[in-house]
Amino acid sequence: MDAAVGRVITDRRIELGLTQQDVWTAIGMGKTPYRDIEQQRRTVPLEVLRVIAPILGMKVRDIVAQAEDLVDAEERRRVASNPHAEKLGRSLGFP
Repeated sequence: MDAAVGRVITDRRIELGLTQQDVWTAIGMGKTPYRDIEQQRRTVPLEVLRVIAPILGMKVRDIVAQAEDLVDAEERRRVASNPHAEKLGRSLGFP
């Protein structure tokens, strides 16, 4: 989930035409910790999400919801790429 949160933050920042420096300066965070968030190497504490979200024109719940959607989509892709998934699904009664 941490990686997905970082991805949502990165995608939204780019969509808004902001640089990483724009964001880390606006939230008062150092360069390295902020980059670690975007590069999905760092857990984003709730307090930090609360500060980043308004800069991105979002609410914390929107960031989390989009991150959950990314995780769900990745899970579906992973299952779909499993050659045994269809057979297992049928055996469990799924169409």
